[in-house]
Amino acid sequence: MIIISVFVNGCTGYITQHFPLVLVRNNMKRIRFHDLRHSCANLLYANGVSLKEIQEWLGHSDISTTSNIYTHLDFNSKIASANSNNRDFARKKELSQSSY
Repeated sequence: MIIISVFVNGCTGYITQHFPLVLVRNNMKRIRFHDLRHSCANLLYANGVSLKEIQEWLGHSDISTTSNIYTHLDFNSKIASANSNNRDFARKKELSQSSY
């Protein structure tokens, strides 16, 4: 709940400064506290939350900010789109060969 209240209230000073200590004490990979914001937005998007809702959650005035910065394709989406392209190419190849 701390992270949610920090994002809503915008009071990141103490937590931002002490976040690296929490990571070290728990043998966790070093990341910036702000990276949690990106992760949160990407997880929300990957789980079907609309861009409009994410925009409001993050407090962006313009939805293009949310879209351009925070909604990167996750690995599974990249695989799915690549597989879709492969199926399309295979179908086109079959159609072109059957017309001879």
